[in-house]
Amino acid sequence: MAWLLSLALRGERLVGLPAMEPLAFDGRLLAFATAGAVITTLLFGALPAVLAGRFDLRGALQASGRGGTDRVAHLRSAMASGQVALSLALLVAGVMLVRTVANLYAVDPGVRVDGIAVQWIDFARGLSEEERQEVRQRALRAVETLPGVEGAAISEYDPLGGARMIGRIAADDGDEIPSEMVPVSARWFEVMDVADAGGRPLLVDEDGWRDDTVVLSAGLANRLFGSPEAAVGRVVRHRFGRTPVESRVIAVTGELRVPNEPDASREAFMVPHHVSPSPQTTLLVRLGSLSEPTLESVRAAVEEVIPDAPIASPEPLARRLDSMHAEERVFGTLLALLSGASLLLAAVGLYGVVAFSVASRRRELGIRIAVGAGARRIVRLVAAYVGSIVGVGIALGIAGGYGLARMIESRLYGVAPDEPWSYVVAAAAFVVISGMACWAPTRRAVAVDPVAALRAE
Repeated sequence: MAWLLSLALRGERLVGLPAMEPLAFDGRLLAFATAGAVITTLLFGALPAVLAGRFDLRGALQASGRGGTDRVAHLRSAMASGQVALSLALLVAGVMLVRTVANLYAVDPGVRVDGIAVQWIDFARGLSEEERQEVRQRALRAVETLPGVEGAAISEYDPLGGARMIGRIAADDGDEIPSEMVPVSARWFEVMDVADAGGRPLLVDEDGWRDDTVVLSAGLANRLFGSPEAAVGRVVRHRFGRTPVESRVIAVTGELRVPNEPDASREAFMVPHHVSPSPQTTLLVRLGSLSEPTLESVRAAVEEVIPDAPIASPEPLARRLDSMHAEERVFGTLLALLSGASLLLAAVGLYGVVAFSVASRRRELGIRIAVGAGARRIVRLVAAYVGSIVGVGIALGIAGGYGLARMIESRLYGVAPDEPWSYVVAAAAFVVISGMACWAPTRRAVAVDPVAALRAE
């Protein structure tokens, strides 16, 4: 099972992390895990032997038919409750992390992610900026004519804002503040489905997208002018380097957010892409299908325009989003696996404790049935025993789960450590699992033959 799990965690099949590629089955880890399992087995296997060595004949005779001494029975119940508590605490944390990942993916970055392919281009050295600009335009035209392409645009940096180009901007005669600068072509707003501050599609005219124009994000407009409406038509001073440039604000986007910083509004200003010379560029291609043949056709078209530059295959923008959430997904996946395994172990342990209790109380159950106890009474008797174990375990598990949630609070998003929904889900899962684990022992308890039980004694 460990070997299969190591295979499942490799590469992108589960978490999409390149760091998981070298994951291998290590002999030293196997030896450590084996030693831990053996030591644990010996320690807990020795406990019944120690208790048996303190055998009390009188107590055993008095407890005959009641399933052993009260001390041993209480110890079994306490251990089962502890197992339930530990498993529940892990399950609570797992549920919170799964919800965190779902909440992160639900954050609207303000730009289109689905159906967008990112083609990175690293120009050959020695080209002047005029030559690079010409190559960019030729590559853009070559891609736009491909079947299945719904639009293409140029961007000089990460479209999701994970890696940023930091410039400086000021309103009128105000002080400059650091802000993200995003050099893009005019069609970037249309291809990326960017809305304006009023929620309408933001379209920028090719002829009007000049060096003296700029588009602000809503977050930056609020910071500089107090509102998006007050920003349109105003003049700002911005720079990336030493020379400041004055530009007129022609539009304001809606809220833009960096996916792995969802609580912060993205403060950015968009400028024409040729304003910032760079040896790299990014083509954002909107496709009807992100199939391998379609992506390969995009790469081939760019390679034909730039034969001397290394051209990698385009990557879906959704994969970039996955990489930005990779840490949370990996942590959540591992904790979900651990909580699932602990849930299974708790169910097996609970089944064993209840099955042993029913078997050891077979004579008592036979007498109860002989004197008129019906099936419902026997079921209630077993359910009360199981309920006491699970109830104590759930109470302790909720306390432990809260403590664990406080420890991982920095990794949570949209989920508070004291938010009850995760605890309710985890507790309900244990109630269902305990019912399933105790179904077979309860059936055996109801089916006890009083005559056979008494003769067996």
